[in-house]
Amino acid sequence: MKFFRMILIFTLLLVLAACSDKKTPASSEAQKGEKQEAKNEHQIDSTLEEVLAEDTNADLFYLNGIVFVNAGDLKWVKELDNKIGDKIAEIKKQTTNPEEIKDQTATILPVGTKIYKLEDYPGPVYIAVVDEKEIPYLGLIE
Repeated sequence: MKFFRMILIFTLLLVLAACSDKKTPASSEAQKGEKQEAKNEHQIDSTLEEVLAEDTNADLFYLNGIVFVNAGDLKWVKELDNKIGDKIAEIKKQTTNPEEIKDQTATILPVGTKIYKLEDYPGPVYIAVVDEKEIPYLGLIE
């Protein structure tokens, strides 16, 4: 009888453990990271596609998961103190094919263009310097 009870308890524990939907914290965090990465990539792709669908000749670059568009015509961007801060990147590739746009890729800026952040502005406004001319770019964040 004692042996039968032990087998019954062991079987119940085994069934309960197998039916448990609880995930380990590591696997749960990994799944969250994968879902967020896929969501971010979709947002970036859709932002890039939207901009290029609206204007096939759009002046933009892609950096650290953000699409930056030329903001030289925006009044409030012109009014910012454009004191150049640290260099944060350099354009490595130029293409107009959306499928080829990766980090540090631009549609119009030439390869080698240096990208700087503004010294006293924390927002997503960067400055590209081309032939000593400063061009502001605004990051599109969804």
